[in-house]
Amino acid sequence: MRDAMVLKAQRFVNSVYGSRTGTTVQETGEADWATLYALTRALQYELGITAFSDNFGPTTLNTLTAKYPKLDADTVPSPDFCRIVQSGLYCKGYDGGDRHRRTPGRPAAGPGRGADPRLAAGSGSRCGNPRERAVGRPAQGGPGTGAPPAHRGMTSV
Repeated sequence: MRDAMVLKAQRFVNSVYGSRTGTTVQETGEADWATLYALTRALQYELGITAFSDNFGPTTLNTLTAKYPKLDADTVPSPDFCRIVQSGLYCKGYDGGDRHRRTPGRPAAGPGRGADPRLAAGSGSRCGNPRERAVGRPAQGGPGTGAPPAHRGMTSV
């Protein structure tokens, strides 16, 4: 199933990070592993990790939490960093908000506003305008969802 926001994510990762990470993806509008891997490598690039990996593992997590113990609209290091996070959310079936601009005064994504209901109120994506409703498909992948399955049991960097 083609998704306009996934297509934007694919175009973004190709145009901004394709030459930086050596990874490009097909622009199909369908969430797939290749897109998630490219977004992971883009995040690693932004974190200064030079040994890129397709997986979000201990090195990526430790570097992320050491550099940015708290990420929200006020602490996100750059617009591209924000777009990486939001693109990943879209590819997993969550509402990532508007990836192109941040409008002050708009509420953060949170329970009931299109973000993962497991997040505390106001702790969702605040990098841009949240859309008014969820994207309408499950967060976990499976047959017919258009989203790849969640990462589980993979060795990672």
